[in-house]
Amino acid sequence: MQIRCGFIGGVALLIGLVCVAQERVHVIYFRWNSPILLPSMEQRVLTAAQTAKLARRVEVTGYTDTSLSDAESVDISDRMAKAVVAELIRHGVPREVIVSRGLGEVNLVKDTGDGVIEPRNRRVEIVIR
Repeated sequence: MQIRCGFIGGVALLIGLVCVAQERVHVIYFRWNSPILLPSMEQRVLTAAQTAKLARRVEVTGYTDTSLSDAESVDISDRMAKAVVAELIRHGVPREVIVSRGLGEVNLVKDTGDGVIEPRNRRVEIVIR
């Protein structure tokens, strides 16, 4: 009897006759108020792309720190997410499996007051399912 797991975008576990896929998360950091991918993050995006090429779904979500207005935060986080999507596609991830969005200053990694520049909050998360 041969059992195959259809999910390659993360770690697949075989439990009985059911293949269960665990999601993988890759975090990409950005400079303040910039959607330009840092050279130091390019390898991380490439690693995510290699994992995501055969995934069923790839969620790309941008977040910012609290240093900008709400509208500016949503705008820059969306542009950051789109920059990562472009790189994923360039590295062979099918566009039709990617969903992207920019959420602004929510889901802070480090809680700060309003108007604070915090590099850990300025990020894009790539979730591979």
